[in-house]
Amino acid sequence: MIKWIIISRLRIKEFALSIDDFGTGHSNIEQLSRFPFCELKIDRSFVQGARNDRLSRTIIDASVLLARELDMQLVA
Repeated sequence: MIKWIIISRLRIKEFALSIDDFGTGHSNIEQLSRFPFCELKIDRSFVQGARNDRLSRTIIDASVLLARELDMQLVA
């Protein structure tokens, strides 16, 4: 609860917040829905293998769509 209050106050003061390494560990959809992030950073592991790995490309495509729909910046 305290983490949410601090993050919300930062957004009110117009700080841009990023969710880092999205898709791995603790960076997930649940966090994305709970906190007011402005930027979505895709984990490097998805980007590095994307050229030859269909699953990685699909994950990136889904992340791009998600970022667009949520009006967020996307960083890879």
